[in-house]
Amino acid sequence: MKLRCAGIVLVLLLGLVATPGRAASAVADGDGAVEARIAALHDRLGISEEQAPQWSTVVAAMRQNDLAVREGIARYERLRTAIGSRLGAPDYIDLLERATEIRAEGIVRFELAFRPLYAAMSADQQQRADAYFRDKVQVFPFPMGPAPVSPSP
Repeated sequence: MKLRCAGIVLVLLLGLVATPGRAASAVADGDGAVEARIAALHDRLGISEEQAPQWSTVVAAMRQNDLAVREGIARYERLRTAIGSRLGAPDYIDLLERATEIRAEGIVRFELAFRPLYAAMSADQQQRADAYFRDKVQVFPFPMGPAPVSPSP
């Protein structure tokens, strides 16, 4: 359950999107966005001075995850620019696979950093973290299931 929660929050925290416009702004925004997410999570969880060592590990994981996502987006943009319309379905599948690997690696990194912090939290903080993950984070922030069928002309 806790691994699932940590993975869920990572999806929200990373903000990994597939649209080129958002991808370009994510690369350009860089540390500003992750720093805002770090500050917001710090405030939401009410991190105390005593929890600073565990929190610093979470912060490092969030920054590393942000860097990995930005590098992945930059790679996608370089390929799209270099190859353009010659980018075929297998190429997009390869890119999707790498994006999924980046996300999975980030989930593990965040989960390993978050568990000790969660264990050091007060019952009230844990309840706030649980509520945040439960109410604000989507497990699957993308459409699932079969593709919609277009109406016949």
